[in-house]
Amino acid sequence: MLHIKSIVKSIGEFTLGPIELTVGNEILVILGPSGSGKTTLLNVISGILNMDDGEILIGGENISKEPIEKRSTAIVFQEDTLFPHMTVMENITYANVGREDIKKIIDIFGIGKILDRSIDTLSGGEKNRVSLARAIVSKPKVLLLDEPLSSLDHPIRKRLSIDLRKILKQIEIPVIYVTHDRDIAWEIGDKIAIMSGGKICQIGTPEGIFKNPKTVVAAEITGESNILKMVVIKRNGKEHIVEWGPYKLEARVDGLENDKEICVCVRPENIVLGKQKKGKNWMKGEIVEKIFKGHRYAVELDIEGVKDQIRAYASLKQNENIKLEKGITLGVYFPKESIQIVSNK
Repeated sequence: MLHIKSIVKSIGEFTLGPIELTVGNEILVILGPSGSGKTTLLNVISGILNMDDGEILIGGENISKEPIEKRSTAIVFQEDTLFPHMTVMENITYANVGREDIKKIIDIFGIGKILDRSIDTLSGGEKNRVSLARAIVSKPKVLLLDEPLSSLDHPIRKRLSIDLRKILKQIEIPVIYVTHDRDIAWEIGDKIAIMSGGKICQIGTPEGIFKNPKTVVAAEITGESNILKMVVIKRNGKEHIVEWGPYKLEARVDGLENDKEICVCVRPENIVLGKQKKGKNWMKGEIVEKIFKGHRYAVELDIEGVKDQIRAYASLKQNENIKLEKGITLGVYFPKESIQIVSNK
C-alpha cells in the first residue's frame, strides 16, 4: 500500500500539491495535460526530487527522507534507459536481486527469444518490454511509469497497452502510470486521477469520471465535450430550469441558486439529432460541418440564437435516415441527464 500525505514541491513558479493519494495493489493512472505536474509527482515519490513538505509511506513505512536507492520503488521513463553495451539478458540481470524470479518475468513479458540480442537491434516495443522487465525484477514495492508507451506508433501502443495491463495485474503491487492519453488511461487503469495545475481535481473509476466529470479539465481530457455557460433561472429540488441564450432547458443538477451562472458539459454522444420538435430541451441547429469518424460522424452545429457552436455524434444509420448534410436545419435535443455541471477552476 502506498500512502501519499499532503506532499508539496515548489519548482520556480510551479507548485505541486498538496497531494493526497492512497494506492493499493492496483493501477492508478494519473491523467492530465502537459505541465500539470504528473512527472514531478513521480520524481518526488521515487526520490529523484526532494519534497518540501508531506509524507510518503510504503507498506506503513515512512520513506520520505530515504535516498532513492532505499525507497523500494522502480521508475520507467518515456525514453528507455537501457544499457546499450549490454544484451537484453544482461540488462535484466543487472537489476535482479534474486535470479529465481527472472524466468517468470521473461515469460510474462514474452522476451525469451531476444535475450542474447543487443539493445540497439530491438524495436521500440521490444525496448519497452525489456525496460519494464528490468524494473520489475528489481522487486520494487511500488512501480512508477512515466508514459513508457508514448513514443510508439498507435497500433503498437494500443496492442502493448492491453498486454501491459495483464502483466501489471499479475505483479500485485501499487502501480502509478502517468499519461495525457485518455485511450491509454481507459485501457490500463483500475482508477484514474485527473491532475491539473499541480493538484488532483478528481479521482475515480474510468467509467465514473467519464460519465460524471467534476471540472472542465476532467471533461475535456476524458472525451470530447461541449463546454457551455448557462444560468439557473428556477430551482425545484434536484430539478432545475437553466437558460442558454433563448432556450430554457430542464437539467438534473443539485444545490444551485437561482440566477447563478454555471459551466456545463454536454457530451456529443448524449445529444439527440432528429426532425424538428417542439418542447423542452429541443432547439434548432444548422449543420456547418460533417466529419467521418469511421463508425460514426461528428456533426458541428450552429444553434439558433446562441453564439456557441456544438458537436454531436450521429451513427452511420442516422446519416442515411436523416441525410445529414452541410446547411441542413434539424432538431437538436439535450436530455436533461446530459447537462452536467462542471467547475471551471
